[in-house]
Amino acid sequence: TADRGEIHALLGPNGSGKSTLNKTLTGVVEPDRAQIRIDGEPVAFKNPREAQARGVAAVYQDLSLVPQLTVADNIQLGIEPVGALGYIARDEQVKRARSVVDRFRLAFDGEPSMDAPVQRLSPGEQQIVEVCKAIAREPRILILDEATASLHQAQVEVLFAVVRELRDDGVLVIFTSHRMDEVYDLGGKATVLRSGKTIGEVELART
Repeated sequence: TADRGEIHALLGPNGSGKSTLNKTLTGVVEPDRAQIRIDGEPVAFKNPREAQARGVAAVYQDLSLVPQLTVADNIQLGIEPVGALGYIARDEQVKRARSVVDRFRLAFDGEPSMDAPVQRLSPGEQQIVEVCKAIAREPRILILDEATASLHQAQVEVLFAVVRELRDDGVLVIFTSHRMDEVYDLGGKATVLRSGKTIGEVELART
């Protein structure tokens, strides 16, 4: 069980089921059994779009960006603002993307351009754009699955500052990492998995 306004770590060795569990929460994988509840209500997601409609967004180590598209295009992909004639409202699209990127300004090497193709960015900057893409959907539940793997320390610090802001705004953040210093830095609770089973839930400050 995890609550709104909480950072909840998901821990365990490779093959313990962390990513599989995260993918059931985002509609990528259909669970064989067990039940997902949001606000006490059972839910069953057939695909990621259904999960997103219920406020679930995820960032994985493997990017889902389109390299040839711009930073703004990628952040707003699938949620583009549409004008009166049915065309994408480009100015509004860039404005919305900029509002998210501004929270991560210090994670970029220089001033981030909304019109730059993401393939020109460093791996760490591309990962930050992936995070921005998830946050642009204004999730109630944000899953970060090995999302810091390609980030350097300064970028991690910026990401964690934003994660704490989201927590304070009532977002549930599920954080998966093998970097124990990061897990303890964020704090909160942790669920430990082994061979697909939960073997414990702990308060990190006491563990």
